[in-house]
Amino acid sequence: MKVSCDIIRDILPLYAEDMVSNATRDMVDEHLCECDSCTKELGVLKKAEKVPVEVDLTSLKRVGHAIRQRRILTAATAVMTALTVFVTAVVFMMTPYYLTAEEAIEGVELRADGGLAIDRANGYVGCAGWGYKEENHYAHLYHTTRYDWLMGKIEDKKIAAMTQEELEAYIKERFEIEEITQEDWDRFNQVYIEYGTWKTNDGDFIPYNPETCQEGEGEWVYKPADENHWYVNIRDGSAETLIWGSDDTLPTGKLVDASYGFTFLFFGVLVLMLAFMFMARRKSGQTKEILVRLAILCGGILFSTLLVTSGDIIIVDLMADYKWPGYIVVESIFTGLTALLWYQLHVLKKQDKAI
Repeated sequence: MKVSCDIIRDILPLYAEDMVSNATRDMVDEHLCECDSCTKELGVLKKAEKVPVEVDLTSLKRVGHAIRQRRILTAATAVMTALTVFVTAVVFMMTPYYLTAEEAIEGVELRADGGLAIDRANGYVGCAGWGYKEENHYAHLYHTTRYDWLMGKIEDKKIAAMTQEELEAYIKERFEIEEITQEDWDRFNQVYIEYGTWKTNDGDFIPYNPETCQEGEGEWVYKPADENHWYVNIRDGSAETLIWGSDDTLPTGKLVDASYGFTFLFFGVLVLMLAFMFMARRKSGQTKEILVRLAILCGGILFSTLLVTSGDIIIVDLMADYKWPGYIVVESIFTGLTALLWYQLHVLKKQDKAI
């Protein structure tokens, strides 16, 4: 069947670009052999300048950059989150924790040699003691860390399961001694013997020692057992628990003043955070983002303060600065940076949805 030139010329653009089937190509070739007009038309098509197609790659590059940025930010957030969890756990376990009288003191007794024996709980780390301006009143305050407290409880269970022979062998190995004395038992059981001051017959004042201060060679000038010993409540500085003595009347005033430094820090930062959040609601753009990030940093400081102080933002002045400020700074840095990274991921997710 003879094909018209009109049909061939409709096919020629595809033929010139080699975009036809073999059957169609054979048909066009057969027609071109007989038609000079269509052959010239094909020549014109092949000589025509091909206009390159311009492709805008800006959007693709922007998407690729966003994907890379998201991957880097996600990896950084995961690493920072893991570090923050670790640091938070360490801070929680190692921050000084103040014990109540029930937790800290297991018993108080007067020894035959005149010493006042205070049986401290296993796991305590340190203590503070100070006299009060009124006579015959003395204050105590003990602290530990959650790690040491936990280890102390584990050791208590371990000791409770031992026989007397096993316990003696354990003490000898621990203190590297061959025979156990009463002093060793006291040291092992965290019993502190508090002796007073002795005045010799020569008029010298020396710390009392049962081995050197014998009857007839001097006299007591100060005996701890003659005082009223109180355990301080760290939240308000009041001496609330009488652990030894006969006068159960609380001294007037307080044994030690309370410190409100952490209280001012907490509520000051809380007010700042609320102010930043309020202003952010009324702003837009870059200003809003800066305010939101400042509010997030304030939130990190609030969390760190509560974590380090165990919620006791009012503390006795004597212990107010003991390691707590440093722990708060470290925890705030890690918590704040991690929160900012998570917020930035949230921002990127919102931008992706907008696109």
